[in-house]
Amino acid sequence: MSTTDAFAIKHYTILTSFSNRTIYLKLTDTIGFVQYEAYLDGSDFHIALPIESVYQLITNCFAEDTGYNVKISVSGKTMTIRFHAQINGFIMFDFPVYIKEKLITTDGQLTLSFNRMEERQNRIESKMETLVEDVNVSLKTAVDDSRKMCEDTLADIDLRCNNVQDIVELKHANIETSINKWCADVQTAVNSRCTETISHLENTLVELEARIKKLESLIVNSEIDIRMNTTFVSLNATSITTPADNYLKFDKLCLFENLQQLHFIPITLADLSKCHFPHLKELYLDGGGKTHFRSLLGISGMPDLEHISIINAPGLNALNTILPHNHKIKSIHVKDCPGINIDGLSIYCRVNHIQLVKT
Repeated sequence: MSTTDAFAIKHYTILTSFSNRTIYLKLTDTIGFVQYEAYLDGSDFHIALPIESVYQLITNCFAEDTGYNVKISVSGKTMTIRFHAQINGFIMFDFPVYIKEKLITTDGQLTLSFNRMEERQNRIESKMETLVEDVNVSLKTAVDDSRKMCEDTLADIDLRCNNVQDIVELKHANIETSINKWCADVQTAVNSRCTETISHLENTLVELEARIKKLESLIVNSEIDIRMNTTFVSLNATSITTPADNYLKFDKLCLFENLQQLHFIPITLADLSKCHFPHLKELYLDGGGKTHFRSLLGISGMPDLEHISIINAPGLNALNTILPHNHKIKSIHVKDCPGINIDGLSIYCRVNHIQLVKT
């Protein structure tokens, strides 16, 4: 029985699972985009509890239930997780777990670089918005100060006008000249500041566009891998060997357009109805000595198939009756398949000029 749980603590996302007496832990740092991963068994925990109970303690600590807590720290490429549990107020458990940093593939490093570039772009955009807001505030403050200064100056002029008309006219002329000059200086300074700000913003945008184009070029020219469960396989692969896997997705296998050889060791399917490989040349089927593989039904989905090997498949009892009339098969290799009528298959191969290998 398999159990999977997910949690979030501070800037870490956490995935845990328990299956076949093994505990799987995966923590992702959402700030630094670093992952830590480990598979643990009972020998990794120095406490006298069954592995199922240890998993329950771990999930309760990650959930931060009452009486449970966890502390996470990182030193170098190693993460230390210390679990502390107090059960019923008097039973206490305190134990650490050490997890290594997960190595990132070329594709993962490219994704990480892209995420960091995107985060940096967001920071630049935020800084630009803050700069524009500061300029607007500065402009508003300058205008308010100018207005207040003008009001104070006019009040002073009005007061002096009450005393001497001639002095008022002279002062008014001088003040008006000063105001005009000051306003001109302010306008010049504002225009210069705005020009510098706009130029800086334009240069920043040009730099961002250049970096985005470079990143797009890296993505286009990079070698892309397809994830096949726990491994990555190059998209240009011509040969793939698939182990026993009940969760194998055949829609991913169909993405390999250059696939020439496909080996099922062993095959866990009842037939080949899910297999559609238009350019496949060689097919190797290992039944693993079990009877669940019973038919070649669906082999018509491999029109270019030339060589087929069937090994250790006691459940298979029909071969030549399933092959399509317009097939291109040149050789058939059969071994440890007691259900196949070898005599009838030999006649069929002679008539259709197919090399038959029996071992």
